[in-house]
Formats: sequence, C-alpha cells, structure tokens
Amino acid sequence: MRYIFTILLFMIMFATSAQVSADGRVPRQRVPKAGRNVNLNEHPIIKAKVLDKLKRTQDRKVAFMTRQLDLPPAMNDKVMPLYKQYLEELNAAQLEKRQNNLNPQPNSQDKADEIDQKIVDIRRHYRAEFRKILPEDKVIQLYKSDQEFNDELVKQLREKRDEVSN
Repeated sequence: MRYIFTILLFMIMFATSAQVSADGRVPRQRVPKAGRNVNLNEHPIIKAKVLDKLKRTQDRKVAFMTRQLDLPPAMNDKVMPLYKQYLEELNAAQLEKRQNNLNPQPNSQDKADEIDQKIVDIRRHYRAEFRKILPEDKVIQLYKSDQEFNDELVKQLREKRDEVSN
C-alpha cells in the first residue's frame, strides 16, 4: 500500500513540476482588471464581465425609471423599450469615446469631437421621440430621474472604492 502511495505521490509531483516555470512559480493566465488602461477588445474575458455589469446596471436603471415615472402600463410599454434603445445607443457612443481616449492617435481630437457630436445627436433624437409619447413634464422627469440614478451609482462606486482603499 505504501508503495502505491509513494508512486502516486511521485506522479503528482512530476505532473506539477512540468508546469513550474524556471523561477519556480506555476504560470497562470493573467487577466488584467478592468480599468482605465485596458483595451476591452484585447481581453474578451474582461469585455464579457464589463458588458454583463453594464446590462445588469441598465436593467436596474430601467426598473428605477419605471418606479420614478409611475406611468400607466400601456404608456410604460411604449416608453421603456424606447428608453432601453436610447441607453444602448448612448452607452455604445460613450464606450467608443473611452476607447478613443485610451488609444490616442494623431486625429484623436477630431474623432473625439465627432463622438461628442454623435452623443448630442442621440440625446436630441430621443428627446424628440420621448416628446411624441410623453407629456413634457414626464420627459423632464425622465431625464432628471436618469441623472439621479447616475449620481447615486457614482456615489455607491465611490463608497465601495473608499471601503477597499481603507
């Protein structure tokens, strides 16, 4: 029995020693944390995590907006799909802007100006679309609630960051 145990132990040691690098450490795939200097296109794992968090945050935002606007169900069914579409287009443009800022090139400022204009155009377009469905006071409340949610989210992220740093 000891003989089998000893052979088994040597086999395990041999199998793990084959994975050890020259400096004695076991190599592993390093996945950088999602931060300011990470290109999401180069790291599919991070991109999936970021997109998942973005989707969950967007779902929370839509639920918050539904509560804040307190619309009748029929009107809510018209507004929320449009609002989701607005968020998707806005988030895509903002992500494009971040990617442009991470990878500065000779024409980066021109590209940044184009993206800023694109964001303004998205906001104008959807403001007009919301006005077709909602009364003006509800459109104003929609944008105020959107800003409130964003402010609360930033506050929570800062608190979380402060907890981690302490």
